[in-house]
Amino acid sequence: MAEEYGVLKIQAERSGLKTVIRDQFFNGVLKTTRPVYQKTTPLMYMIHVGGGYVKGDRYETAVRLDEGSTLALTTQASTKVYKTPGGKASQSFQAELGPDSCLLLRQDPLIVYEDGCYHQKIQFDMAETAHLLYSDIVTPGWSGDERLFPYEEIRSDVSVFINGRLAVKDRFLFQPGSSPLSAPLLMEEHTHMGTLLLVSPQITADFIEVLQRELGESDEVKIGVSQLPVSGFCVRALAGDSGSIEDLFAEVEKRLHGEFPRFPLMRWRK
Repeated sequence: MAEEYGVLKIQAERSGLKTVIRDQFFNGVLKTTRPVYQKTTPLMYMIHVGGGYVKGDRYETAVRLDEGSTLALTTQASTKVYKTPGGKASQSFQAELGPDSCLLLRQDPLIVYEDGCYHQKIQFDMAETAHLLYSDIVTPGWSGDERLFPYEEIRSDVSVFINGRLAVKDRFLFQPGSSPLSAPLLMEEHTHMGTLLLVSPQITADFIEVLQRELGESDEVKIGVSQLPVSGFCVRALAGDSGSIEDLFAEVEKRLHGEFPRFPLMRWRK
C-alpha cells in the first residue's frame, strides 16, 4: 500500500441557540460528514476512506470552537493500523476551545495489528471556561501466532492547555517487545485499555467521589477514577473487550449530563 496523507479542519460557531459549522476543509483520505443535529448540537463523523494505516501515513486534524459553541465529533469506524516495517503511522489532533465552548470527542477503538507502529499527538488549547470530554480505547489486533500484543509500539501524547498553560499531560508507551504488557502493574490479564478525560469548571469534587464509589468495577473491568490538578477527572479502564469499556463510558456520559446539562447526551450510533 502507498503512503497516505490526510488533512481535516473544522470550525464551529454559535448562531442563536444552536451551533453551526462555519468552515470545514478536508484533503487526501480524510473526510467528514455533514453535521447531524441532536437538538442544538451538531454531530460529525470523521471518515478515513483508505483501507487502514500503514508505514509512512500521516494525518492531521484541526478543530476550532468559537465562544459558546458545542460540537460532537466521532470516527466512522475503528482506526486500523497494519504492518509498518521500519517505520510508523502517525496522527495529530489539535483543538482550540473558546470561552464557554464544549467539545465532545469520542473515538472508536484503535486497533494495531501485527508488527504495527502507531504514534498519536493530541492537544487541546482551552479557555478557562471551556468544557472538554475526550475518550479513546486501545486494542491489539489479530496475529497469526495468536500473540496477545503483536504490535511493535503504540505511543500516545495527550496535552491540555488552559489559558496557554499546561494543565494536564497524559502519556503512555506500549512496547511489548521490551516490556511484556501482561506483567504485574501493566495490563496483566487484560488486553484493552480505555481513557476518558473530562475537563470543565463545572466539575465538583463531590461528583468525582460519587464516580469513584459507584462505578461498577468487576472481574472483567478494572476502573480507576483520578481527580485532575484542574477541575476535572480521568477514568482509566482495563478490560478484555471494547464493549465493556464503551458501556462504562456511556454510563459516565449519562451521569455527567444528568448533573451538568452543559454536556449534551449524544446518541453516537452510526
